[in-house]
Amino acid sequence: SSLVEWKPFAKATLKARSTGPHAWNGKAEWTRAFHGCPPESVYSIMYAGELAESDDPSKGHTMKQGVPGVYMHSADKFSKAAGYARFVDIFGDGYYWACLWELRVDRAWRRCLRASDQWVQPRGSCRLAALWLCSRCPAQMQNGCEVSLWDPLKEANPRDSIGVGAQEDAATPFSRDSLWNLLRRDGDALRDTGA
Repeated sequence: SSLVEWKPFAKATLKARSTGPHAWNGKAEWTRAFHGCPPESVYSIMYAGELAESDDPSKGHTMKQGVPGVYMHSADKFSKAAGYARFVDIFGDGYYWACLWELRVDRAWRRCLRASDQWVQPRGSCRLAALWLCSRCPAQMQNGCEVSLWDPLKEANPRDSIGVGAQEDAATPFSRDSLWNLLRRDGDALRDTGA
Protein backbone atom coordinates (compact mmCIF):
# COMPACT_ATOMS: atom_id res chain seq x y z
CA SER A 1 0.00 0.00 0.00
CA SER A 2 1.37 3.45 -0.86
CA LEU A 3 2.02 6.15 1.69
CA VAL A 4 -0.71 8.75 1.89
CA GLU A 5 0.78 12.23 1.65
CA TRP A 6 0.19 14.28 4.79
CA LYS A 7 -0.49 17.95 4.16
CA PRO A 8 -0.41 20.16 7.25
CA PHE A 9 -2.21 23.46 7.24
CA ALA A 10 0.19 26.16 6.13
CA LYS A 11 -0.37 29.75 7.19
CA ALA A 12 1.84 30.73 4.26
CA THR A 13 -1.07 29.93 1.91
CA LEU A 14 -3.20 32.71 3.44
CA LYS A 15 -2.99 35.97 1.54
CA ALA A 16 -1.99 39.01 3.60
CA ARG A 17 -4.06 41.36 1.42
CA SER A 18 -7.83 41.28 1.10
CA THR A 19 -10.35 43.02 -1.11
CA GLY A 20 -13.17 42.10 1.27
CA PRO A 21 -15.73 44.84 1.99
CA HIS A 22 -14.69 44.94 5.68
CA ALA A 23 -10.92 45.00 5.05
CA TRP A 24 -9.07 47.70 6.95
CA ASN A 25 -6.35 49.21 4.74
CA GLY A 26 -6.61 46.18 2.46
CA LYS A 27 -5.43 43.74 5.15
CA ALA A 28 -6.87 40.25 5.47
CA GLU A 29 -8.24 39.24 8.89
CA TRP A 30 -7.53 35.50 9.00
CA THR A 31 -9.20 34.08 12.09
CA ARG A 32 -9.68 30.59 13.53
CA ALA A 33 -13.26 29.22 13.46
CA PHE A 34 -15.11 25.88 13.71
CA HIS A 35 -17.84 24.27 11.62
CA GLY A 36 -19.71 21.22 12.93
CA CYS A 37 -20.93 18.72 10.36
CA PRO A 38 -22.35 15.20 10.17
CA PRO A 39 -19.86 12.43 9.32
CA GLU A 40 -21.82 11.76 6.12
CA SER A 41 -20.47 15.01 4.66
CA VAL A 42 -16.78 14.53 5.49
CA TYR A 43 -15.76 12.57 2.37
CA SER A 44 -17.47 15.04 0.06
CA ILE A 45 -15.88 18.03 1.81
CA MET A 46 -12.45 16.39 1.61
CA TYR A 47 -13.03 15.58 -2.07
CA ALA A 48 -13.91 19.22 -2.85
CA GLY A 49 -11.37 20.72 -0.45
CA GLU A 50 -13.88 23.30 0.75
CA LEU A 51 -17.22 23.85 2.42
CA ALA A 52 -20.26 24.79 0.36
CA GLU A 53 -22.51 27.71 1.17
CA SER A 54 -26.02 27.27 2.49
CA ASP A 55 -27.82 29.27 -0.17
CA ASP A 56 -30.92 27.41 -1.34
CA PRO A 57 -33.79 26.71 1.09
CA SER A 58 -35.52 24.61 -1.60
CA LYS A 59 -32.64 22.11 -1.22
CA GLY A 60 -33.00 22.05 2.56
CA HIS A 61 -30.25 24.58 3.27
CA THR A 62 -30.75 26.49 6.49
CA MET A 63 -30.04 30.22 6.44
CA LYS A 64 -30.54 32.74 9.22
CA GLN A 65 -32.17 36.02 8.21
CA GLY A 66 -31.89 34.95 4.55
CA VAL A 67 -28.09 35.38 4.61
CA PRO A 68 -26.34 32.82 2.37
CA GLY A 69 -22.89 31.51 3.21
CA VAL A 70 -20.84 29.05 5.22
CA TYR A 71 -21.97 29.11 8.86
CA MET A 72 -19.50 28.66 11.72
CA HIS A 73 -18.55 29.78 15.21
CA SER A 74 -15.45 31.57 16.44
CA ALA A 75 -12.84 29.51 18.29
CA ASP A 76 -14.01 30.85 21.65
CA LYS A 77 -17.49 29.44 20.86
CA PHE A 78 -16.13 25.94 20.14
CA SER A 79 -18.87 24.24 22.18
CA LYS A 80 -21.55 25.89 20.05
CA ALA A 81 -19.90 24.63 16.86
CA ALA A 82 -19.71 21.16 18.45
CA GLY A 83 -23.47 21.36 18.92
CA TYR A 84 -23.83 21.16 15.13
CA ALA A 85 -21.91 17.89 14.99
CA ARG A 86 -23.91 14.67 15.16
CA PHE A 87 -22.58 11.45 16.69
CA VAL A 88 -22.92 8.52 14.30
CA ASP A 89 -22.12 4.83 14.78
CA ILE A 90 -20.17 4.69 11.52
CA PHE A 91 -18.70 1.21 11.88
CA GLY A 92 -21.56 -0.56 13.70
CA ASP A 93 -19.30 -1.29 16.70
CA GLY A 94 -21.12 0.78 19.33
CA TYR A 95 -18.72 3.72 19.15
CA TYR A 96 -20.12 7.03 17.96
CA TRP A 97 -18.11 9.56 15.97
CA ALA A 98 -18.63 13.30 15.52
CA CYS A 99 -16.75 15.71 13.22
CA LEU A 100 -15.75 19.37 13.33
CA TRP A 101 -13.78 21.32 10.76
CA GLU A 102 -11.24 23.81 12.03
CA LEU A 103 -11.15 26.71 9.60
CA ARG A 104 -9.24 29.87 8.84
CA VAL A 105 -11.60 32.56 7.59
CA ASP A 106 -10.90 36.05 6.29
CA ARG A 107 -13.26 38.16 8.40
CA ALA A 108 -12.80 41.01 5.92
CA TRP A 109 -15.40 39.05 3.89
CA ARG A 110 -17.82 38.48 6.77
CA ARG A 111 -21.54 38.58 6.17
CA CYS A 112 -23.45 40.19 8.99
CA LEU A 113 -26.22 38.64 11.06
CA ARG A 114 -28.22 40.65 13.56
CA ALA A 115 -28.08 39.45 17.19
CA SER A 116 -26.29 36.18 16.45
CA ASP A 117 -22.99 34.71 17.63
CA GLN A 118 -22.72 32.62 14.46
CA TRP A 119 -20.39 33.80 11.75
CA VAL A 120 -21.26 33.66 8.04
CA GLN A 121 -18.63 33.78 5.32
CA PRO A 122 -18.65 33.36 1.54
CA ARG A 123 -17.15 30.02 0.53
CA GLY A 124 -14.06 31.60 -1.05
CA SER A 125 -13.02 33.22 2.24
CA CYS A 126 -12.84 29.90 4.15
CA ARG A 127 -9.88 27.50 4.31
CA LEU A 128 -9.97 24.01 5.81
CA ALA A 129 -7.25 23.79 8.47
CA ALA A 130 -7.98 20.50 10.27
CA LEU A 131 -10.61 17.83 10.80
CA TRP A 132 -11.38 17.20 14.47
CA LEU A 133 -12.87 13.84 15.42
CA CYS A 134 -14.50 12.77 18.68
CA SER A 135 -15.36 9.15 19.51
CA ARG A 136 -17.56 8.10 22.41
CA CYS A 137 -19.05 4.86 23.64
CA PRO A 138 -22.68 4.99 24.91
CA ALA A 139 -21.54 5.44 28.54
CA GLN A 140 -19.61 8.59 27.53
CA MET A 141 -22.49 10.25 25.70
CA GLN A 142 -23.81 13.45 27.22
CA ASN A 143 -27.41 14.60 27.50
CA GLY A 144 -28.47 16.49 24.39
CA CYS A 145 -26.02 14.82 21.98
CA GLU A 146 -27.70 13.96 18.71
CA VAL A 147 -26.95 10.36 17.70
CA SER A 148 -27.81 8.15 14.75
CA LEU A 149 -26.73 5.02 12.95
CA TRP A 150 -24.69 5.17 9.75
CA ASP A 151 -26.95 5.43 6.72
CA PRO A 152 -24.97 5.29 3.47
CA LEU A 153 -27.89 6.91 1.65
CA LYS A 154 -27.22 10.11 3.60
CA GLU A 155 -23.58 10.24 2.55
CA ALA A 156 -22.90 13.24 0.32
CA ASN A 157 -21.85 12.27 -3.17
CA PRO A 158 -19.11 14.66 -4.31
CA ARG A 159 -19.92 13.86 -7.93
CA ASP A 160 -23.57 14.92 -7.63
CA SER A 161 -24.63 18.26 -9.04
CA ILE A 162 -26.17 19.20 -5.67
CA GLY A 163 -22.81 20.28 -4.33
CA VAL A 164 -20.70 19.75 -1.26
CA GLY A 165 -22.43 20.23 2.06
CA ALA A 166 -25.89 19.24 0.83
CA GLN A 167 -25.66 15.82 2.45
CA GLU A 168 -29.32 15.71 3.41
CA ASP A 169 -30.26 15.97 -0.27
CA ALA A 170 -28.04 13.13 -1.49
CA ALA A 171 -30.16 10.39 -2.99
CA THR A 172 -27.31 7.97 -3.64
CA PRO A 173 -24.06 7.45 -1.76
CA PHE A 174 -20.72 7.95 -3.48
CA SER A 175 -19.73 4.57 -2.11
CA ARG A 176 -21.45 2.57 0.59
CA ASP A 177 -18.35 2.59 2.75
CA SER A 178 -16.21 5.38 1.28
CA LEU A 179 -15.50 7.08 4.63
CA TRP A 180 -14.65 3.75 6.25
CA ASN A 181 -12.41 2.77 3.32
CA LEU A 182 -10.69 6.16 3.41
CA LEU A 183 -9.93 5.84 7.13
CA ARG A 184 -8.87 2.20 6.82
CA ARG A 185 -6.63 2.92 3.81
CA ASP A 186 -4.91 5.82 5.58
CA GLY A 187 -4.44 3.71 8.71
CA ASP A 188 -2.95 0.83 6.68
CA ALA A 189 -0.54 3.23 4.98
CA LEU A 190 0.61 4.59 8.35
CA ARG A 191 1.11 1.09 9.77
CA ASP A 192 3.13 0.11 6.68
CA THR A 193 5.52 3.00 7.30
CA GLY A 194 5.77 2.45 11.03
CA ALA A 195 4.26 5.87 11.79
